[in-house]
Amino acid sequence: MTFSDEQKARRSSYMKEWYRKNKEHRHAYNKVWREKNWERVRWYHLPSRYGITAEERQRLENAQGHVCAICGETNKGKKPLCVDHNHETGKVRGLLCDRCNRGIGQFREREDLVEKALQYLLSPLRCTARVSIGCCGKVAP
Repeated sequence: MTFSDEQKARRSSYMKEWYRKNKEHRHAYNKVWREKNWERVRWYHLPSRYGITAEERQRLENAQGHVCAICGETNKGKKPLCVDHNHETGKVRGLLCDRCNRGIGQFREREDLVEKALQYLLSPLRCTARVSIGCCGKVAP
């Protein structure tokens, strides 16, 4: 069955008005639906964002032993491991805990910055200031 442009416009107008009038009812219904279908809601975005299914994500998590690919820890609470992907190619690299995922984001996925940060962490402190800060933030003599 096909609809004319006029019929589509009337239907659209009617639905917009219905949604406006029944906002609270819709919110209550959607909340109940999301609670019943939390698994579908949780993984809904995987195919469109990362090009993988919930099953592929689960296989990846099983292969990683249910821990972060960088630090080897799990996310605390109910939060699942984050899907890490290359923002240029879109290719999934692995699953990370929230902290490691944010850390990579803070370095803007730039290898040169990560290398500089590693060099900084491994090098002895080279402070050129006249005063040095001791433990607990106190100024050392």
